[in-house]
This record gives sequence, C-alpha cells and structure tokens, in this order.
Amino acid sequence: MWQLPGGSVNPKESLKKAALRELAEESGYSAKSCLGIGSYYVQNRLSDKKQYVFLCTVLFAHKLPKDHDEYIQTYWMSRADIADKFSKKEFDNINLMAALNIWQHYTAKLGN
Repeated sequence: MWQLPGGSVNPKESLKKAALRELAEESGYSAKSCLGIGSYYVQNRLSDKKQYVFLCTVLFAHKLPKDHDEYIQTYWMSRADIADKFSKKEFDNINLMAALNIWQHYTAKLGN
C-alpha cells in the first residue's frame, strides 16, 4: 500500500515534532523546515479525529529506529510519477490521496 510517513502523536509532543519524528523513523530523513499545510477528518460525521499534513523541506539524513511492527520500503517520486500513479488508479489509500491533494493545492499557490 502506498503511504506517506505518518503516525501518532506522543503525549506532550507537538504535531510538528511528531511529523519530524515519523519522517525520521519511516524515511531516514529529517527536515530543516516543517510546515503544517492542512488537515482533514478521517471519518467525518463519525469522529472528530483529524489527520494533519506537513510539508517538510530541506531534508538531511537522520534515521530513527522504526516501529517493530512496521514493514516499510521508501520510494521517492517526482510530480510526474505521482500524477501517473493517480491516472493509473494505483493510489487507493484515502489518507494518501487526501494528503497529496492538500500538498498539490498548497504548492500550486506557491507556483511550485
């Protein structure tokens, strides 16, 4: 299943710190810049639980131990690769699609 780095927030941990920790655990990188760019409800009308989307840039190697129950392979994709996977319906994870939609709209406003 295609996914972006993500996970839970530890007690007394800020959303930004959780995003950076999950990025390091799941990709082996951290970021000098980490900006919250949006959020969405996971099960609207059934829960108030939200997923938060962070844009992490200026990456550098920083590996933290992975969770023992996760099997992760990391892939880097260009915008064209992402668009191709959408067009071929290879992305079927609603959390991935929602986060990529937020990212695409945010970066389009910046002209990136």
